[in-house]
Amino acid sequence: MGVPNLQVDAKMMFGDRQLHITLARVWAALSTWEKMKLVWTLVHTGLSMPDKDELKEELESMKVLYR
Repeated sequence: MGVPNLQVDAKMMFGDRQLHITLARVWAALSTWEKMKLVWTLVHTGLSMPDKDELKEELESMKVLYR
């Protein structure tokens, strides 16, 4: 049995608040410890990114694996 077709008097809005406002609200909601963990994760991830050749090799191995 399907879901009945309901009509709702609502308007579709494709915009939301600006990204910097959302990020500021998220940052304000984090505790000091959570902020430290977030910053550490972002720094660690940025520093441990594979170089272009390593990334290319990894992608090629995944292509072979999932054929």
